[in-house]
Amino acid sequence: MRTNLFFYVTVFLLPLCVFGHFGNASLQIDFENRRQYLVQIGNEEFLTNDGTITFENLNSGFYPVHIYQLNIRTKRLLYKGGVNLAAGSITYTQFFRGNLEVTEVVALYEPSGVVMSDVDFNRFLYSIADESFDSSRLEMMEIQLNYQFFTAHQIAQVLNEFSFESNKLAIAKLAFGKTVDPHNYYLVSEEFSFSSSKRELKEFILNQ
Repeated sequence: MRTNLFFYVTVFLLPLCVFGHFGNASLQIDFENRRQYLVQIGNEEFLTNDGTITFENLNSGFYPVHIYQLNIRTKRLLYKGGVNLAAGSITYTQFFRGNLEVTEVVALYEPSGVVMSDVDFNRFLYSIADESFDSSRLEMMEIQLNYQFFTAHQIAQVLNEFSFESNKLAIAKLAFGKTVDPHNYYLVSEEFSFSSSKRELKEFILNQ
């Protein structure tokens, strides 16, 4: 499962540069304790000893990250890696046992569109589920995509309401360009039952 997750994250991160104009990005790192850490992100260094640190107004894209534990006269490297930041979103991470893991990515805003709120999305999802036929659900989703943006998690939930794989694939392709966190699109891919559908979606995204 972890191998598959890594594969899909890697694949769906590739087209992220297309969305670089969407806005600023933020990063929050939570630590397992309140020791003093030195965090190096890109060429900048920051100190923290309160268990969390937040970086704002960053450009989207990949950032190398180094985390050091500070002692009286020395610093010890605990982590060397990186994190990919989505535009218009805050990326929540947790540093635990030498690993920096992304726990959640939350869209903040979208200058060229509006992300559906949880309340509005739940109402829309209920309306989708209330339809008897996939054709009606497909039409509703096409209309909604003309006016609003979605998160990858929301798109995955919509796909779960469709009966036929072909219709799920059609929506996944249509919605990709209206998704604020395309690096999370592996969540959408997981809604497909057949590997051929996952492969077709992957090829579609790589050609964007």
